[in-house]
Amino acid sequence: MELEKKNISASACIEGALDLLASKAYEKGLELIYFNEHDVLFDGDETRLRQIIVNLVSNSVKFTSAGQIIVRATVYQPDDICQRLRVSVTDSGIGISQENVRKLFQSFTQAHSSVTRLYGGTGLGLAIVKRLCNLMGGDIFVETELGKGSTFTFEIRCHGCVESLMDIKPLEPIHGAYVLVQMSNPVHQELISVYCGQWGLNVILVNTREEALEKVKTDDRISFAMIDFELKGMKFVEEIRLIRDIPIIAFPPLGQNRNIDVLTVAKPIKKSKLYDTLVELVQQHRTRPVANARTKVTASGLGDLSDIRVLLCEDNPINQKVAIHILRNLKCTNVVVAENGKEGIDQLEHSAEPFDVILMDCQMPIMDGLEATKIIRSNDKWKNVRIIGLTANSSIDNRTECFACGMDAFIAKPFKIKDLYETIKSILNQNTQVDHK
Repeated sequence: MELEKKNISASACIEGALDLLASKAYEKGLELIYFNEHDVLFDGDETRLRQIIVNLVSNSVKFTSAGQIIVRATVYQPDDICQRLRVSVTDSGIGISQENVRKLFQSFTQAHSSVTRLYGGTGLGLAIVKRLCNLMGGDIFVETELGKGSTFTFEIRCHGCVESLMDIKPLEPIHGAYVLVQMSNPVHQELISVYCGQWGLNVILVNTREEALEKVKTDDRISFAMIDFELKGMKFVEEIRLIRDIPIIAFPPLGQNRNIDVLTVAKPIKKSKLYDTLVELVQQHRTRPVANARTKVTASGLGDLSDIRVLLCEDNPINQKVAIHILRNLKCTNVVVAENGKEGIDQLEHSAEPFDVILMDCQMPIMDGLEATKIIRSNDKWKNVRIIGLTANSSIDNRTECFACGMDAFIAKPFKIKDLYETIKSILNQNTQVDHK
């Protein structure tokens, strides 16, 4: 068997192999993770290296019914001759008994005949893998525990090895920026932290969506977010946007990145793809620079509303908190809350200072927003206050009702910070008095 010698990327070769197997892994509900701290270019046989990876990972997918498969690649130099590429494939599968480990790399041998009947295969793949590793100046080893999983590790020589430019070139436009990373898997957290650190980014790690939303609310350093994108992922995106309109990169499973209104990097996360996506993020937001570590982010570059007074008529406590936080991001801190239309009218009656804007939820108990607006518009002393209707029902009929009762504008929930800001500025900048009667 002869080997080719051409300049190849270790990471691109491994990623190509994983592309062939990712769908099958996700169909079984397995998490497939690839972590390559440093990519290298070297003179080697790309086809044979890919063959090794495909054999090892396909075995892990076959013999793992739940959990995860982790592929790690590192480069080290044990002597003065040349560097070595070390790749490990770790799974949470059935494992192998110690008495059968020595048989693994023999042709047409599997650990037990019952395994062949249950999972299929003859064991020929591992014999070929060992032979290929030997031809490339290396070898393969296994660590395993019955019922808990296995780790297969192989090493090969890397002649003419050089480091990839992607690993050493920082992303200058966002160098020093803070990125919020929400991933529950510790290995995902580790690899994203390492990659972002190499590119000059500061990482704020959280495990859950709830922790992520709290960070977006309270940490003004955050310039953009990277999030795990699973069931109801777009709802999570909208929850973030309700608080602050920051750029988002989502990590959906392979094949599930359609109809997603954010930048995506499909799992298994590829370092090269993540780098390219960050470059795209920078290009998309050139007119709105991403803040660096020394820049405080407020309302994604929008102007402030510090000079207005707002009455928020909203019965839902969560919606109250979200709206208040959005207004605070716009530097509007003079906000009074009413839990229904009747309380809102009482606030107008007894407030020592006038309100500039009312954010009026249309659906509230005791007195809804439509009825409250009609009462407000019937009283001339409140003719200058602007009213914005808030409702989850954005149908034409509902919009017509809002304007018919005297509202100045309408926003469908959930709304973005930019939508609220532009709507408030628009109605406050109207030069002529609107006749609401």
